[in-house]
Amino acid sequence: MDLDDHQSKNGKTSAIVAREALSIAGEKLETAFRLAEPKISFKGRRDVVTDIDFAVEKSIKEFLLREFPDYGFVGEELGAVNFDSPFRWVLDPIDGTANFAKGIPNVATTLALTYLGEPIIGGTLDPLRDHLFFAEKGKGFTFNGKNMSFAPAEQFDRATIGLDMGPNEELVQKSLEIALGILPVHRIRIMGSAALGLAYVAAGWFDLYMHLELKPWDVAAGLLFIKESKADLVCVGPEFETANLQTDKFLAGNRVLVNQCKFWQ
Repeated sequence: MDLDDHQSKNGKTSAIVAREALSIAGEKLETAFRLAEPKISFKGRRDVVTDIDFAVEKSIKEFLLREFPDYGFVGEELGAVNFDSPFRWVLDPIDGTANFAKGIPNVATTLALTYLGEPIIGGTLDPLRDHLFFAEKGKGFTFNGKNMSFAPAEQFDRATIGLDMGPNEELVQKSLEIALGILPVHRIRIMGSAALGLAYVAAGWFDLYMHLELKPWDVAAGLLFIKESKADLVCVGPEFETANLQTDKFLAGNRVLVNQCKFWQ
């Protein structure tokens, strides 16, 4: 399938539309971070959301459906439309909302286009650092438009590992137990954003990334980044099966280290 044959109402490719959508979201998110006082509420115990999450998602949803009115859309905050379409946009307007609500500058908007449940275009934008991670199926992964090449660590004592935790207290405890079990490592970093964690693996900044509580909008773009990276990277679920949009527990990293992760079973 050649995505260039699928033009939007305004004659744009899906990749161009995805980049424009991320740019729109980035401007809104950066402005809100620097100037606004977000209105904070809770979707569940310890699961925070702000008015900016809803505002960004609404704007991007409207933009995408204007360009591709027959495509489906699912977002973290506003749900799904055109659910029967084989093409579907998957959006997390602010990945790292808890960071955003506290003024911690580690947030991202992440967007993917899927076809029959498989990510085929993905982008994650960190607007506060001007970092754009992007991939198209069969065309590779880029960071700010450049291909990335790196030599990943193959020993834990030289590895930098990313770790994040969701609101489930039992899984938080399990995550910390796993982290203690893999010591010694070079460094462990807690991001507060799974979208950035997976992007950092694809960029070679993390050697491993782990999260035990994820949703499709958290990972859709990142799954494609891992597949399209030039490095020998993998992303697996709790039984070392290849991860997909339905996987909720993720271990991503270079194949050599992942294969050594006996703690993951």
